[in-house]
Amino acid sequence: MPVPPEVEALSDHVSERTRRRLLDLTNDEFQWVPFEDCWHAGADGLGGFRYDLQLPASGAQPFTTLAWRLFHLMGCYSGDRNAMLLGLEQGRDPLLQRAHTVASATDALDVLVACQDLWSRFLHEVTDDTLKSPLGERAGDYGEATGLDLVLHQIDEHIHHGAELGLLRDLYQVQQPIPG
Repeated sequence: MPVPPEVEALSDHVSERTRRRLLDLTNDEFQWVPFEDCWHAGADGLGGFRYDLQLPASGAQPFTTLAWRLFHLMGCYSGDRNAMLLGLEQGRDPLLQRAHTVASATDALDVLVACQDLWSRFLHEVTDDTLKSPLGERAGDYGEATGLDLVLHQIDEHIHHGAELGLLRDLYQVQQPIPG
């Protein structure tokens, strides 16, 4: 196993902590839109899937819903990009395709766990050579980064977005109706 054991242990810890934090996620929380003009992910009401990415004219990063953050975290854990940059064989990522059909909190958590398991598999399959070598042109502006740099970056993303999900859950629990 070429990924240092401490790195793999941290990744496993972050995944498990996020799972525990989302354990009793309700559909109401999953679909909660705390403010107008939030970025959202989920059913679009027309039989399709919506994943907002368009920045407003101001360029300000919009507030995101819990569903958006959860879908984004799924992409951080899985995704064709991780397999490609780590030199792993993988076709089109079926997990993110499955995520586009998520209709409930339970569905979303099932897909998240599958994405986390895929990431864990990536950590077991990546070669020592890939971890030590620059990613090259395929990584664009990050071509000088090594495979290990990518792994550490992804774990940082998992920590970051897992914490955001926890904060959104906290906000949902203390929300007060806005006087109309």
